[in-house]
Parts: sequence; C-alpha cells; structure tokens
Amino acid sequence: MNLKTWKTVALMAASMLVSAAALAQQCATKPVTVGFLPKLDTDPYFQVAKSGAEEAQGEVGGKVVQQAPSQATAEAQIEFINNLVSQKVDVIAIAGNDANAVAPALKRAAKQGVRIVSYDSDVAADARTLFMNQVSFDSLAEMMVESMGQMIGYEGDFAILSSTPTATNQNAWIAFMKKRLEEPKYAKMKLVQIAYGQENEQVNQQQALALV
Repeated sequence: MNLKTWKTVALMAASMLVSAAALAQQCATKPVTVGFLPKLDTDPYFQVAKSGAEEAQGEVGGKVVQQAPSQATAEAQIEFINNLVSQKVDVIAIAGNDANAVAPALKRAAKQGVRIVSYDSDVAADARTLFMNQVSFDSLAEMMVESMGQMIGYEGDFAILSSTPTATNQNAWIAFMKKRLEEPKYAKMKLVQIAYGQENEQVNQQQALALV
C-alpha cells in the first residue's frame, strides 16, 4: 500500500476507536477498553490500523489491546473473542474471517455487555452494532478493474488471487468487480479464475505460480 492508503487505514481505525468508545461510554463511567481482533497477527495492514487506534486512544483515553490468531480462520477468532470477554473489555472490534461462523460467539459477548464493532471485513449484521469500512466496495472494485484495464490495454484474460472464500470484504469487492466487467468498456477483459491464498505467504506464492 502507498502512504495515502496507510494514512486512510490509520484514520479509519482512529475513527472506529472514537465511535466504539462513545458507544461503550453510553453505559459506563470508567475508561473504555477496546479489544482489537484482526484476521491475522502478521498482516501489516492491521498493524497500521492498531497504530491509528493507539494514536486516537492517546486523545480520548481508555485502553487499546490487540490479539490476533496466527491462522485466518473463524475457529481461531472464536477463541480470541472468548479471551477478550474474559479480560473484561468493553468493546470488541473485529475484522471477521467468516461473517456467520463468529456470530454466535459475538452474540454471547454482547449478552455480557460487550459492544461489538466490525471493521475491514464485516460480520453478520445482527452480531454487531457498527461496521466501519475504509472505502465503499463499489469504489474499490471500480478502481481495481480500471487500473487492471489500463495495464493490459482493456483486453485479455485475468485471474483474482483473493485471501479466503469467507472474507466478507473481498467477496464484496469481487462481486462489484464482476458488475463493472459487464460495462462495454471492459468487454474484452475476461475473469477466468478466482484463487485463494488463505492469508498464507507460501500458499499465495503457490497459487500465483499456478495461475501463470
């Protein structure tokens, strides 16, 4: 990502922290603790988001903690949801690995008074109070299709290497990309395959080589 994108991610996280803190403080007088639960602990994107949240925390008070699985699975996130609840956080901010699979654990957390906010990759709407998105799905899809069109002269076959089949945000991007490809401008561009790297560097490399 370029510098502008990094700043956008950090700003999104800062805005989310302020919103989450406001939600929690509606029912609390003590400083608010927000537990961030990204998809994966090694993704630089989520480290930037954490930095943005910590910067905002310095202004609004409270505490930011981040825990993340080493594998991008719903099962791994459920364990961390339970851990954050046991730590008595006021808010869980989650980038879901699977919108529906994590929903029951989030609903249980909500019943214990934890406010649920999703960011980057949404969870089931009835399992959270607020979703913070860094950019509209359609805008991002338009940018990706147009950028790719410029690179290949608006003609040729291409594939998409996504993260996981259950990634809410990337599935939405792909859906909007398919809609954009229906426009006459992209008539000679053809999506031939969608592959998944499972948020794993080695798998990503293998899938990329297989697509060539």
